[in-house]
Amino acid sequence: MEFIKKNVALVVIILVIVAGLGGFLLFNARANKTPAPLAQEKEVKQMSPSDIGLILSVKPDKKAVIMKVTKLQGIESIEYEVSYDAEVTEEGETFNIPRGVVGSKIETKGESEIEREVLLGTCSASVCKYDKVTTPVKFIIKVNLSNGEIGAVEDSIFLEE
Repeated sequence: MEFIKKNVALVVIILVIVAGLGGFLLFNARANKTPAPLAQEKEVKQMSPSDIGLILSVKPDKKAVIMKVTKLQGIESIEYEVSYDAEVTEEGETFNIPRGVVGSKIETKGESEIEREVLLGTCSASVCKYDKVTTPVKFIIKVNLSNGEIGAVEDSIFLEE
């Protein structure tokens, strides 16, 4: 009887070791897998402002920039980001702080041209606070072409004092 008890204990110990080793190997195999890329990257075609008929102009009050795109043939939609530095004074000290605007996607279907006013500041509850812009206002425009390609246009405009 003693012999059976010793063998059962030995079998249980071996099963525990095998199960533990199997679990470790399974966990380790899953941890070492490289994740699959979520989306394929597309090559971005560099375009000039004239390719899309981009016209940037500063409003006379210098509180906004007008972005106008006049060559929409072959363009499905555009998206834009605007960046600049603004002077901010806090507790008697003046700093230049990066600011920006991210525009929502603009569908161009049926349009001959598009125009957007890009405010240089923030508005809340009909009260606007405008930035004192200290650098050129830079536009980066993503152009989604009708043929599936993606283009990029960069341009800047200075606010004249």
